Amino acid sequence: MNSLKSLLNDKTSGSIELTFKLNQILQEAENKQKIENILKDAEHHLYNFATVLNYISNVKKFLLSNNIAGLKKYIDDFEKTLSDSNNKIFKNAKPYLSKCNSFLTLSNSYTILQVLKKLNTINKIEVFVCESRPALEGKILSGNLVESNENAKVITDAEMSVFIPKVDAVILGADKILPNGNVINKAGSFSAALISHYYNKPIYVLADKSKYFRNDKNEKDNSITKIYFEEVPAKLITKIITD
Repeated sequence: MNSLKSLLNDKTSGSIELTFKLNQILQEAENKQKIENILKDAEHHLYNFATVLNYISNVKKFLLSNNIAGLKKYIDDFEKTLSDSNNKIFKNAKPYLSKCNSFLTLSNSYTILQVLKKLNTINKIEVFVCESRPALEGKILSGNLVESNENAKVITDAEMSVFIPKVDAVILGADKILPNGNVINKAGSFSAALISHYYNKPIYVLADKSKYFRNDKNEKDNSITKIYFEEVPAKLITKIITD
């Protein structure tokens, strides 16, 4: 299945987009066995993303109880669930972000994209997006922001220390939020947090509750994975804003 292969090799989408793509693939699955095979592959390749793992866990519960009708409704309603979640995140973030006119972010986050698009309808904002090597997914986010009429500019990762002193706030997504409040996100996030702390700039993490990861027993020691992800200590984060 080409769409599944594309999903498993996707290095530029955020966790919400990956989960959305997985949901679309399951909508086309012909039977229970096919769904189980897809989930097995997704769990093996996308274990860094708490949203994906939580989604898989929910689907498995329906399969275990043989509640196919419930599973179909869960899959069919998933897009609306995502939309409702983002609306809640924006509502909770608005008191903090509406005071800001400029931001720095990195990587490619569906949640950040949606929040910034809504924020821009209230107050014209300026966004600097780190290119986010090695996959350069920051360019994707910046392009999406420009299409939505935001004033967005791609900068190199090395320019973080130049632009963070100039912005009002730094915003990050999250691939996992750990029980101790630390956040796992794309490489560059820790540097952004350290520089923000040095310049006394607020750093907000925007993430839905599915990012909370309660059991890290499946975490793997993979040197390639470590290129893409790193941990940000809770003490460097001003606030985690969720739904």
